[in-house]
Amino acid sequence: MNSFSKIIQIRWSDLDPNFHLRHSVYYDWGAFCRVEFLNEQGLTADVMMQLQIGPI
Repeated sequence: MNSFSKIIQIRWSDLDPNFHLRHSVYYDWGAFCRVEFLNEQGLTADVMMQLQIGPI
């Protein structure tokens, strides 16, 4: 399998008062990257709707 990477811009709301990354942001980024990976493979939301499938 080829590697996949995305550059993600850190938002102010991703940080806690000590400027540490909030723990839940890692899950948000994982979900974002999963959808981006599918899109780059040609499995867009429109295609998934036509096929009546989707990521879990």
